Amino acid sequence: MAGRYADKLVNKKWSVLSVRRLMTCELIGPGISLLAFCAVDNLLAAVVIVSISMVLCACNSAGHLANHADIAPNHAGVTFAISDALATIPGILCGPLTAELVTASGHRWFPVFVIAASINFTSAVIYYSQSSASQVL
Repeated sequence: MAGRYADKLVNKKWSVLSVRRLMTCELIGPGISLLAFCAVDNLLAAVVIVSISMVLCACNSAGHLANHADIAPNHAGVTFAISDALATIPGILCGPLTAELVTASGHRWFPVFVIAASINFTSAVIYYSQSSASQVL
C-alpha cells in the first residue's frame, strides 16, 4: 500500500527524495502512538493505537528501506545487508536494557516507550536532514 502511494507521488512529479522523506517521516506517527499507548487504560483503544502504529511503520518500506536502490542500484543488496546487520545490534541490546529499565522504574513500561518514541523522532529528523536519493555507487 505504501509503495503504491509512493509510486503515485513520483508519477505526479514529486522527487524521489521528497517521497522517501515523506514516507520515512512516518516514524513520527509510531512515536506519537507509543506515547499515546502509555496513556490509555482501555484494551480497545490500545489495540487501535498499536494497529495505527503498525500501518504507519509500513510506510518505511517506501522510505528509507527503499533508499538503497536509489543510492547504489548495482549494490543495493549489499548495502541493505550491511545496514540491516548493523541494525540488529540495538535489537540484541534492547532486551537486557528494557529489562533493566522496567525493573529500575518499579515495573513500569513508560520509560521504555518514551525512549523508543524519542528514537523514532530523532531518526526521522536525522533522515530528513541527511538523506539523499542521488546515486553514489
